[in-house]
Amino acid sequence: MQVKGLPYGVCKVHKGLVGVKIVLVEDCCFNFYKKNDVCVECPDGYFSKGIQCEKCVDRQYGRKCAELCTCNAMERCDHVLGCINVTVDDRTETTNPPLDGNPAEQASEHDDIVTYMTCVAIGSVLIVICGLIAKNREAVCRRNGSITAMKNKITKRKQPNFSPGKNYGKDKKESLYAEINEKYMINFDGE
Repeated sequence: MQVKGLPYGVCKVHKGLVGVKIVLVEDCCFNFYKKNDVCVECPDGYFSKGIQCEKCVDRQYGRKCAELCTCNAMERCDHVLGCINVTVDDRTETTNPPLDGNPAEQASEHDDIVTYMTCVAIGSVLIVICGLIAKNREAVCRRNGSITAMKNKITKRKQPNFSPGKNYGKDKKESLYAEINEKYMINFDGE
């Protein structure tokens, strides 16, 4: 449909508010829908009231849903072609969501969603793996630290330190031998 002085498919232009700016808004004619800010005609078998294309209803079919089906008992009304023969496959009817644009674009959007979700899943797995590696390294460092400390203690005990003095320069706690004070010993021989 062409309204004089307006682009194809545009029936009305009015001022609208987008954020804080006043802009010209184009309203699509009946049987047209907005696609990338351009009014595009609905495909055969669909109609629109200027917003979104919808499947023909009430036995209507064809371009702009202008035709009416008069089918017999062995036929059914297809929203695009009109009366068609009923087959076993046709007995289970499937419903399609409203057509909001080009089916190829809708498939592309679906692919984008799948790609996005795959990236999120892979990223989550990588974060978990990095966390596990960090925890493992922390545990290994903690374990290595205690092993090193034990080796140092054993090495200190094995190395003799013979310096003058009662307990060879070591504290009583670190001495390998206990100091015996004979003054406190009990004599069992009677001496």
